[in-house]
Amino acid sequence: MLKFSKIVGLTVLALKEGRVMGHVHDVLVNLQHKYIESICILNTLERKQYLKLVDINLADNKITISNKDIIKNLDNRIQTNKELLSSKRILNKKVFTNKGDDVGRINDIYFDLDAGTLEAFEISDGIIQDILSGRRIIPAIGDISLKEEGIFISKDAFEEIIESGKGLENIFFNT
Repeated sequence: MLKFSKIVGLTVLALKEGRVMGHVHDVLVNLQHKYIESICILNTLERKQYLKLVDINLADNKITISNKDIIKNLDNRIQTNKELLSSKRILNKKVFTNKGDDVGRINDIYFDLDAGTLEAFEISDGIIQDILSGRRIIPAIGDISLKEEGIFISKDAFEEIIESGKGLENIFFNT
């Protein structure tokens, strides 16, 4: 699994041209169908362009593409598809169960680069709780929807929350 925070800012290099085409800016996510539509890059003129996941390779802390011709400008299908969300609209959103229980805020998005699937969300309960207990991981299973107040997850996803085990409590009190 790959975290969004690990790819944002990476250089995009077109191999045929031997030229930097821009930097990773965002990913377009379909929450309902749990996949990543494309990666948004800011080109050297600070314009947004898009790459399909099948067209990219991740290696040596950069994204490589075969040539510049596979980079696409924003097309009507992406503009009008209401199911596609910028990761920037998802990050820092409150997460609730379908029963209304507050789970925390989305801190990061995990996805499988090869399959293009949305895998999980990293959840923060605030800085103090993160330091003490670590962040939690909620798998992207069951119904997931974006509503006005935040992201709502199914009972199944809530029951599968994974503790990261990276907080101070685990370091000092679990020997």
